[in-house]
Amino acid sequence: MNEKDEVPRSWFHRVVALLKGDPDHDKATEEALEDLEHNGHIDHDESEMMQGILYLDKTSAREVMVPRTEMVFVNKDDPIAVIIEQVLATGHSRLPVVNGDVDRVMGFIHAKDVLRYWGRDDTFRIEEILRRPYTVPEMIKLDDLLQQFQTRREQIALVIDEFGGTSGLVSIEDILEEIVGEICDEYDKEETKVFFKDKTTLVIAGRFDLDGLVEHFDMEEEPEGQFNTVGGWIFDRLGRVPRAGDSFEIDGFSVHIEVASERQIRRARIQPLAPLHQDD
Repeated sequence: MNEKDEVPRSWFHRVVALLKGDPDHDKATEEALEDLEHNGHIDHDESEMMQGILYLDKTSAREVMVPRTEMVFVNKDDPIAVIIEQVLATGHSRLPVVNGDVDRVMGFIHAKDVLRYWGRDDTFRIEEILRRPYTVPEMIKLDDLLQQFQTRREQIALVIDEFGGTSGLVSIEDILEEIVGEICDEYDKEETKVFFKDKTTLVIAGRFDLDGLVEHFDMEEEPEGQFNTVGGWIFDRLGRVPRAGDSFEIDGFSVHIEVASERQIRRARIQPLAPLHQDD
């Protein structure tokens, strides 16, 4: 294929190319983003999104997929009423169809196709709406997978291991969440941002709004800085991405990182070092 025959790239892929450039320059780019954030030219969320793009070629599908143990699926012999109930309960637009067990995925069904058969049990044949599964290996990098999703116009893929067994599911939303953070809809439980709370302790996700921390502990002033989330506050004060198991003190609080990835704080335990003013 010559240069004239190349498929035009989307704005997103042009941004990826500009940010990534030469792999040897990734560290310099990250430092430049940190300087921009420190000087107030961009906020923490914007910096995190740009750094998320840099990490796409270092992150595999295995790291972001829904593992097989958490997959929601239907069996090819399930009646239409059961399948519709599963679609409505989960809110998923696509569900895998298995033939007996999760290692035998026949394909995917789309919710819009399923709902056409509401109340028409006698005419339903799952083969008529079954779509062939798009399969990818566990170790495919997210930048390549995103380009394949766009080229093939796919939204979801079946992740397989080296032996051909089902490893999990990965969607375009999983990739976007590596860039913009968690994407919640009406079917997601907002409580997952708060794992535990009482008057002296909060165990929360890094994406928890800083306003919520201030309100919970009845703080007189909100911490100053270019951030809106607890994760951004911790990154700003610590100057680096903490690791799971790290403990430290910032702005009068004891912080213990319980779960973290290379880029994000998944769960942190926060306690004031001294009693704060709170209502009884």
